[in-house]
Amino acid sequence: MASILSALGITQPTLRLTLQQSFFFLHPNSPRDLVVRGYVVLGLPKPKEIKSITVRLVGHYNVLFPDSTYETGDIFEKHVTIDMPSDGYRMQKGEHSFAFTIPIPHTCAPYERCRYGRTWHRIYAVAKGPGLTGDVTGEAVVELVANPSEEGETQALDIDVQGFADYIGPHALTLRSQHFTVASLVQFSLSLPSISAGIRIQSITATIAQRFRLRSMTSDKDVRPPVHRRQLFCLDGTIAGSATPIKRRSSCEESPKPTPSQPLRRVLTAGANVLMAPLETLGSMPRLPVTLRQGSSFFIEHVARMPNDDNIRPTTQAATRAAISTTHDIEFEVRFDRLDDTLRPIGNTLAWKVMRPITISSCCCMLESVVLPSYTACDPLSSPLRGPRVAGTQCSQRCVCGATIDWLIEDLVKSQQDPLPGYSLPYSKNDGIGT
Repeated sequence: MASILSALGITQPTLRLTLQQSFFFLHPNSPRDLVVRGYVVLGLPKPKEIKSITVRLVGHYNVLFPDSTYETGDIFEKHVTIDMPSDGYRMQKGEHSFAFTIPIPHTCAPYERCRYGRTWHRIYAVAKGPGLTGDVTGEAVVELVANPSEEGETQALDIDVQGFADYIGPHALTLRSQHFTVASLVQFSLSLPSISAGIRIQSITATIAQRFRLRSMTSDKDVRPPVHRRQLFCLDGTIAGSATPIKRRSSCEESPKPTPSQPLRRVLTAGANVLMAPLETLGSMPRLPVTLRQGSSFFIEHVARMPNDDNIRPTTQAATRAAISTTHDIEFEVRFDRLDDTLRPIGNTLAWKVMRPITISSCCCMLESVVLPSYTACDPLSSPLRGPRVAGTQCSQRCVCGATIDWLIEDLVKSQQDPLPGYSLPYSKNDGIGT
């Protein structure tokens, strides 16, 4: 009806929503709820009688289960009603603003998109009254992102595995990140100070195991699809073996370490930005596979980038009520051959494995985004090295996925001065590599 009247040139009432803030960081582990504040602006071309205005915050979801059944609906709803001074209140011509507040439950499901479905949020407003030709409606987008850390903080990662294993002897494995999110940088190191038997290390691999849980909101259906694994890196002596390698350093007792004066070679392959060893030491610097005698030592350090949000999703917090939830583990595997006294392989290739649970924050949980108010019109910490969202994603916030590798490395260097001793960063801001 409204479209017909508009086509005839008859001006109709309008309604729009103005939000003080449309992007929110949820803290599922905190009991404090957030609040959406805004205004309903009702425009009347002539005096009209209005009975009420209702504002609703709705979380929508759809889920595609592995058996091809499909479910869609609302995962939660909060609403407020703006009462008029009297029943059938007559408003004059012009624009009328009404303030409203709606609480956001801290346990509500955040924005999600994956192969199994989506979760998204909207605010709807409806004005009703006998003076209106049908309901007058308006809507606005609200974006909710979960942050597992306290308000104003980002989550760090610090995995430290120490112990003793057959053949490889004592070991110390670490994986660290100052701001651990989707598409962030992680620093890996493995130290074998005293090999207990002759071995040849063939490869070192890190893989992220992503587990989805799909729950129906209308029945007791609860499905856990097969695990999805995404390789973080594979150190096996080949460039192609590493998904997104940034920098690598390794040593054993027979090989010298590179010096800062030695030039580094940059290789760009398959979209990965790789910093290789100095050209002069490529022959002598240990590269996997590497042969280690009993009693010798081995050390390797590697910086890699987490997959972006097209390939891995943030971890869902335990307190969140969601139709689609995700958990993650990091799996390390060192494959090696046992050697006899003549350094010949004995038997089949063996594997030493370590698995640890991890919590991955959303790529929107950048430090400045978390610390600065979400409603800041201009980010004073913005950098030309940080790009916009990756095409195809729907979150309006700038995120780690849109950051260049160079910008992330610079941020890492600022926080840790010299993360990999013996190396410099041989690039300029304008070389265009890593974007």
